[in-house]
Amino acid sequence: MFIEPYLFTQGGPANATLTVMLLIYDYAFGNSLGGDYGKAAALSLMLVAFLAVFLARLSASHACLEHPLIAFPLRRRQRRDEGGQQALVLDSDWRRPSVRWGLGTAHTVLLVLLVIIGLGPILWLVKSAITPTQDTLAAPLSLFPHGIAWSNLTDAWNQVDVGLYLWNTIVLAFGSLVAQIVIATTGAYALSVLRPKYGNVIMARC
Repeated sequence: MFIEPYLFTQGGPANATLTVMLLIYDYAFGNSLGGDYGKAAALSLMLVAFLAVFLARLSASHACLEHPLIAFPLRRRQRRDEGGQQALVLDSDWRRPSVRWGLGTAHTVLLVLLVIIGLGPILWLVKSAITPTQDTLAAPLSLFPHGIAWSNLTDAWNQVDVGLYLWNTIVLAFGSLVAQIVIATTGAYALSVLRPKYGNVIMARC
């Protein structure tokens, strides 16, 4: 949650609507706390860790359920096995060394690129979180020219009430979700049941 508190409340009153994203922005670019990029990166790393733990727990809780996104590939594989082979590359082609080595190399290169693209920003965030702000500004591509600043993490955890701002984020996100559901539901009811004259214009059915 960033746009709503940034536009309407700026985190007030008394930090009641100050979310983690807005706090990170204040530390990095805000007028009152701006310039402390190390602490901003440390808070960002904590937010990423919180989201990773939350998603891992959520995935584990639904692991035993037959989710449609998981069940559909399984049913498709069963139909393929029952109805014959359906694939982009046939088994006869896979037996050819040139095809096997070519596709294997392409798969490996693609996997490496995806890993670099996926982990690159996370590794850069970790590096920025333990790098002094002066080093980040003076030599952003250097690897710890003046040592590691573990104090960024400890200060972000001890001096900033991260738990309070995470709770603010959850409350505002839930409230925004409820408001969007109410607005979308009432709008859909008006367009589908009441059918106003301007409904075709809104639904692009001119």
